[in-house]
Amino acid sequence: MHITKKLLTVADLHRSKKLYGLLSEVVQQHQPEIVALVGDFLDVSEAEDRFTVGECAFFLSKLPCQDVIFVRGNHEDA
Repeated sequence: MHITKKLLTVADLHRSKKLYGLLSEVVQQHQPEIVALVGDFLDVSEAEDRFTVGECAFFLSKLPCQDVIFVRGNHEDA
């Protein structure tokens, strides 16, 4: 038996509204079963063009894929 899954790997979103928007476009275009956020999807610094942590969580929960995997980066530890 051979199982194939499409995986999209993403890093360094830093809560950027622009980058999260691009992520949404790429997920819709490529339709991965799994999205892996491999570090720095959050960031403690404040800027007007960034989502809150809660908004990031909501956004990621609405991605049209089976699973979302998170790997902490150095900005999640700050």
